[in-house]
Amino acid sequence: MLLAGAAASAQAPQPAAAPAAAYDGRWAVTLVCDDVKEQGVFVKGYDFRFAVEVAQGRMAGQSGSRGAPGWLALAGTVAPDGALELQAEGISGKSEHTFGRLAQGSPYRYTMQGRLEGDTGSARRRELRACTASFARQPS
Repeated sequence: MLLAGAAASAQAPQPAAAPAAAYDGRWAVTLVCDDVKEQGVFVKGYDFRFAVEVAQGRMAGQSGSRGAPGWLALAGTVAPDGALELQAEGISGKSEHTFGRLAQGSPYRYTMQGRLEGDTGSARRRELRACTASFARQPS
């Protein structure tokens, strides 16, 4: 009987709580691509400043009007440890800012990898030119 009482008082294991959404919220982004030379041709740098939202491990935001020259969208995942895997897609602005002198209005894509830590973070572009994104958490 004692054994039956002990079994009745034992509780079934509870599922683990979801990790805290430590990075959820609004973040300011500064994306900088420096001047470079491509096969001896000068390619002007550029920068974007815009906001992204992080919610439930997803990041998304954009600069400019979707589909218009100069538009850029940044989206991807934020792991519980802050690791970032991001995809950028956009529509080129002036050709002197693009590799291969793409015509204004040309679509482009690239990926970035980085990390958020506390209230700041950074990510680096993986393809073609060197670009860096800096992140700063905005007050709620």
